[in-house]
Amino acid sequence: MTLAFRLVLTLAVLIVTSPNPIAQPAKPAAGGDSMPSWRSELPPYDASLAGSLQAGLSSKVADRRLRDDPYDVETVQALADAQRQEEAFRTARQIFDKYPERMARVLKVLAKAVPVPFEPPGRVERAQEMLAHARARLTVLGRAERAEAAYELMGAESSLLPRTADARDGYVNKLKAFIQEYPDTNAALEAQPSLIEASYSWREVLKKIDDLVAFARTHPRTVAGAKALYLAGFQLRSNVATLGIEPRGSDPTDRFLRVLDIVSELEGGGFPACEWTEKAPGLAMGFFASKPGYAPEKFDTLLAACESFVSKHWKLDDQANPADYGMGYFHQDGGAVQGQGRRRWPRGAAPAGARGEGARSLRRAIPAGDVLPEDDERRAAGG
Repeated sequence: MTLAFRLVLTLAVLIVTSPNPIAQPAKPAAGGDSMPSWRSELPPYDASLAGSLQAGLSSKVADRRLRDDPYDVETVQALADAQRQEEAFRTARQIFDKYPERMARVLKVLAKAVPVPFEPPGRVERAQEMLAHARARLTVLGRAERAEAAYELMGAESSLLPRTADARDGYVNKLKAFIQEYPDTNAALEAQPSLIEASYSWREVLKKIDDLVAFARTHPRTVAGAKALYLAGFQLRSNVATLGIEPRGSDPTDRFLRVLDIVSELEGGGFPACEWTEKAPGLAMGFFASKPGYAPEKFDTLLAACESFVSKHWKLDDQANPADYGMGYFHQDGGAVQGQGRRRWPRGAAPAGARGEGARSLRRAIPAGDVLPEDDERRAAGG
């Protein structure tokens, strides 16, 4: 196997896999219905089965939460995970009335909910009613809470309502008005990276990236700064290639390494722990290049960077499925970083994690003949 071929295989894993191939709902309360203890029994090609099983368990969790704590934000999350949108909207309205201080978190959950496969009749109208009710309840909140809820309301409107031809311009105008209405609030600061991202056309991606990075540099140790840096990384990882700014067949090495630098910066402690630092590894795992051509002199640097990333982010243990976190596909898609013939695991990337049920799960998923590092060690010792 040539070095170039091994490199392509290595990067293919990071390029084509998503961070979470199986959608993960919110974790149920302790003692509830969950899959972790036996999800590792299911190899990656049974992902659809795992998803079906999880859907049923999610519905059971939602039923229990509706019974035990109908006014909790996690109840709305459970209903959204179970794709029971109408009940989620109804529960949200009840929370807005009884606990308006929870409005921002509820709206954020609804904005991020996975869309239902088929549009049920009347869904848009019910969403509009719920959002109008939220807007009417903003007035009972203090200024900071009102700003946070109003910001999340914009996101929910954008996510839950049909897009119009002038949606981008309308969203930009809403963001500008919001920032002017709530100056000197955390919500207004967090809205600024969104405004930067929405203000540029697809032809201006590089300018957008520069402005987002500049914002992050001038707002260290803030959630808004982390958000700006993450959004810059997101544009770098895929849009630079998908929009043709990086021509097909180009060497994406420098762009890939820059994305890894952003991941390292987000995880390095310079920003508070938040959504954007947690999602940082997905920037590398979702990296995209179109028919890339790699310069031979950069092979060693790329191989080392890939191995370092995998070794730092491997998350296989007794509670995990190898399909999770994107890295779980490394063995399937031929990531032979060290070029050890049949070996598909880079030394140092998996041994510490591939133990117990996690190791057994890997052996069920790895085709016959592939070798785990611990197998080599046992054979060398005569075991």
